[in-house]
Amino acid sequence: MSIRERLQGLVELLENKEKPESDLVDEIEKIEELLAADEEEVEMEEEVDEVTLEPPEQVDLSPEEAEKLGEFNKVMTAAQLNLGKLMYSYEIQKRRLINIQLKAEQDLQLAVETLRENKGLPEGVVYTLDMSQSDSGIAFFEKE
Repeated sequence: MSIRERLQGLVELLENKEKPESDLVDEIEKIEELLAADEEEVEMEEEVDEVTLEPPEQVDLSPEEAEKLGEFNKVMTAAQLNLGKLMYSYEIQKRRLINIQLKAEQDLQLAVETLRENKGLPEGVVYTLDMSQSDSGIAFFEKE
């Protein structure tokens, strides 16, 4: 008989008071024994849960699992290596293009200064070179 059923029976006995007090005391003692037994079971279950929750020190993998992980590692390593090569190549090309752009900028500045001198433009006056139509062969200095 479960604890719940015994408690319900005890409540009925108390309400009806049909049995003598000794019977009530016996019922209460039985319920207390059941409660104590249930508490011990709960404690034992908790101990079992605690033991099973402890992680193992080492978990071995099957050869198939290890091989699969090894393949993933090889692919990852190859991708990292190729990415490194690509980035290195990119940096070299970027530096070359930056150097070309800087040299062209210096050459343009020198050519503009030479043209200013050749056209006799005074140094104290600010002129802007307009090359917006340079495709058609038209460019000019404009006084600001």
